[in-house]
Amino acid sequence: MTVKRFTEQEKLLLRKNPYTYRVTDNMILLTVEFKETFWKLYIQGFSPVSIFRELGYDPDLLGQYRINNFGSLYNEIAHLKN
Repeated sequence: MTVKRFTEQEKLLLRKNPYTYRVTDNMILLTVEFKETFWKLYIQGFSPVSIFRELGYDPDLLGQYRINNFGSLYNEIAHLKN
């Protein structure tokens, strides 16, 4: 699956979010604070899409592929911890 590339306008919008560490044309890096908050909400049963939305990101802008990959990573980490 091809990852959607961000336009210059989208990158500017993503950079305004305090949870964004860095944005390139095809990737977004999130802060430690985002990851910690994501984990807390995820183990409470919130879906990855709802977490991204709650933390100020438009799921349509990021795309389902990115969100699912991020959620899958945390799901794998959870299984390793158990």
